[in-house]
Amino acid sequence: MTTPSTPRTRWSKGAIRSLAWVTGGLTFIVSGAVVASAPRPAGQDAGARRAEAPQHRIVRRIERRIVVDPPTVIVSGGSGSGGASYVPDPGASGGSTTSTTTGGTGGTGGSTTTGGS
Repeated sequence: MTTPSTPRTRWSKGAIRSLAWVTGGLTFIVSGAVVASAPRPAGQDAGARRAEAPQHRIVRRIERRIVVDPPTVIVSGGSGSGGASYVPDPGASGGSTTSTTTGGTGGTGGSTTTGGS
């Protein structure tokens, strides 16, 4: 029916270790040979570095300024007739202000005036 196969012989630990050392050494030597066979850079004196002009470094300073606008100031004219409120206009330049004047007790309405300097 089936013929018994011959048992294979096992390698000893020492033989396996010696084979590993030999293959590792050969790999190291071959890699050194590959590096040595690489082409040299072209030039008159390939081993020495050429004196090159130093590279200019670009130094950039970033200044961050935080500007805090003063809070809106509302000045009330007090009680009585002719009360006025002065509120600074944030969109206008040159110190212009917007003033709103309301009428007294008669309820006649008010007028809005925008002035500048």
